[in-house]
Amino acid sequence: MKLLAWNCRGLGRGAAGRALRSLIRIHKPDLVFLCETKLSASSLQRKFLRLGYPFLSQLPSVGAKGGLMVAWNTNIDVEPISVSRYQISCIVYTDILISLGFCPVCMALHLGLKNWVFG
Repeated sequence: MKLLAWNCRGLGRGAAGRALRSLIRIHKPDLVFLCETKLSASSLQRKFLRLGYPFLSQLPSVGAKGGLMVAWNTNIDVEPISVSRYQISCIVYTDILISLGFCPVCMALHLGLKNWVFG
């Protein structure tokens, strides 16, 4: 399983959308986590469906602030557990059971990175 996590700082901008498409094309992640999407729920759903991710769990942005989402393709089975203001918790069923909590503040503080691909 490959995971892409990114603080995109707004997918409404053309550069961020192109960068996301490029990251997905290069790394082919099974699961994508984004924070600071700054897009409505329907816009995110349409964008990720076009990118090949038919499933997602999200906390939409409020106006032009915030927004968290986890999207996944058909290669893995994901069960969203909870969505709160600062995190999305999921169980990922692969060859082994993985429980993930996506919290952008914690990830940034512990890893000190802006873009990550695991897998």
